[in-house]
Formats: sequence, structure tokens, C-alpha cells
Amino acid sequence: MKKFIGYILFAIFAVGCNENKNADAKIEAPPVTDTTQAIKNDATVGDTVQQKNIKIDSVITDTIKPKKINKDSTLLALRKEILTAIKNNDYIKFAGFIHPVDGVRFSPQGYIMIDGDQKFKKDEFINKCQQKIKIKWGAYDGSGDPIQLTIDEYFKRFVYDANFVAPKEIAINKILGKGNWHYNIKDVYNGCDFVDSYFPEIDKKMDGMDWRTLRLVFKKYNGSYCLVGVIHDEWAI
Repeated sequence: MKKFIGYILFAIFAVGCNENKNADAKIEAPPVTDTTQAIKNDATVGDTVQQKNIKIDSVITDTIKPKKINKDSTLLALRKEILTAIKNNDYIKFAGFIHPVDGVRFSPQGYIMIDGDQKFKKDEFINKCQQKIKIKWGAYDGSGDPIQLTIDEYFKRFVYDANFVAPKEIAINKILGKGNWHYNIKDVYNGCDFVDSYFPEIDKKMDGMDWRTLRLVFKKYNGSYCLVGVIHDEWAI
């Protein structure tokens, strides 16, 4: 009988030791390194694993989210660069903005003469500047006499005849100064963007009859805006 009781006590002791070993094994387990599992272990009441994963995903999304390029600010920056180059008579720099395929057309009046206005590719424009030859650009308003000027002379009269770097008003894709012309800019330059630099008056004594505007027309090429049109406009009879 004593021997039987001894076996029972030994069995109870063995089970108790085994349980203590399992408890020790749980305590000594290595820390979890998996991100999701770590969040589970760290989750408190009311702070679910799903909520924490959403926070992590939002941080990653914000990090790789591409920045949007503002078209208006790009066009305004180009306007200033181009007009500054013209103001400084830097025709080489100006030529760098010309559309490599379409070239650039110069219109001395608000109505664009597709056949009568001069149009140049970049290299041709630079060559004409160096040659300093007189070119026929169209006809003067009123008299109808031909406009025969060198590129430098034309720019001084029909491009930068006012301080267009700092005009009174600027608009994108909107005609500010309007004369008696039929304005065909949207027909000729369909799908393009333009920036209008406008002076409602130069001399107050002229009561607005000396307004000036210059429109730079841009067309996209390989993701960049290039110059395809330079339109001068002013008060006309």
C-alpha cells in the first residue's frame, strides 16, 4: 500500500515539473521581428491591428506619391524667361525655347496670317539674326505698306515695344487686349496654351489708344512646353 501511494506522489510531482518547464519556455521565447506580429503584440484595447496597418500604409503612400506639376506656374515661368531674354537682346537663349519641329511664327497683329507671317525653325532663326538682313513680316496696319525689318528691328517694334517682363496684367489662355481684329488664335493654335502680357495704356494722355499686348503661344513636345507663336497686338484703326 505504501509503495502504491509512493507511485502516485511521484506522478503528481512529475506533472508539476513539466508545467513549470512549459511556463519557462514561453517566457524565454525570442522576440517577434515580423512587423504585423509586432503590431499585434503591441496592440492595446481599442487600437486594432487593422488601424495600425492603415497608418503604416498611409505613410508609405505619402512618401511615394508623385508631385503634381502646375501648368500655370510652368507657363508663367517660361513667359518670364523668354521675355527677359528678349529684353536683353539674347536671341540665342530665345532660340532655345523654339519648338524643334513646328518652329515659331511671328505675327505683328492680333490676326494671325498663316501664309503671310514669318515662321522659323531654331537654326534658321539664328542664321537670320547673324545675317542681319531685312525680312518681310507682313503689312503695316492702315497704310498696308510692307514691314521690311531685320530681326532685331522687328523685335524692337513688334515684340518688345513695352516692358512686357512686368506688364499691368497677365492672363493664361485669355485675350486681354482686343482691337478690331477677328481673333483666330484658337483656330490656328488648336490645343496649345498662350500667355497674354498686357498694358491697357502706356501714356495716360492717349486715353488707352496706345494699349499693347504680347501673346506667347506654347505647344507641348516630349513633355515640355515649347514656343510656337509670338503675337504682338495693339490699338489699330
